[in-house]
Amino acid sequence: GVRDKTAYLPMNKLGDREMFSDISFLDDVKRIRDVARKSRPIPPRKDLPPFLKTLRFQARKRGVRLLFVQPGMKRRKENTSCYARAKDQFFWRLEWHFDAVEGTIISKRVHDGDVLSEVLL
Repeated sequence: GVRDKTAYLPMNKLGDREMFSDISFLDDVKRIRDVARKSRPIPPRKDLPPFLKTLRFQARKRGVRLLFVQPGMKRRKENTSCYARAKDQFFWRLEWHFDAVEGTIISKRVHDGDVLSEVLL
């Protein structure tokens, strides 16, 4: 059977199997904690460059919660989403992932008013 890993076990009943199970449990807890800490969204920073502040503000105005990854990360370097102030338009970079097709299809500068089914054509 499978024992409850969080249940109390007296020292006289603690054998090698239970000890390894406890160590494995603690390793799992540590791994889950690390993953949760790394996947937390980055809180809004006051020292964002002006173009990112504008991007975040305009996204929020359109009902989108925009989160940024740390500078230097691959996804941040590849992201080409932008806001055109003169036209008051948002342009997004979209990555399409389909189960039936291997690889990724990238659409650059997709207007925020475009219908997604038309963008795919």
